[in-house]
Amino acid sequence: MINYFQSKNILVAGGAGFIGANLINRLLSLGANITATLNSKPPVIIDDRITYIHCDLRLSEDCLEVCKNIDLVFM
Repeated sequence: MINYFQSKNILVAGGAGFIGANLINRLLSLGANITATLNSKPPVIIDDRITYIHCDLRLSEDCLEVCKNIDLVFM
């Protein structure tokens, strides 16, 4: 199962929250490519391997945009 996340494009919604930040750390250690959403909080983890996107997931157009080329989404 550990190799399952290797090189997967994963979106973590709420990447600046407690759960999101810890999930990002774990997924990075498993070799995943991380995109994380931010709304009002600044990022907790500063790492070149993470792509942060400021958006509002209550808007359908923002949801469609951040999910492009994503294999898995964690909400």
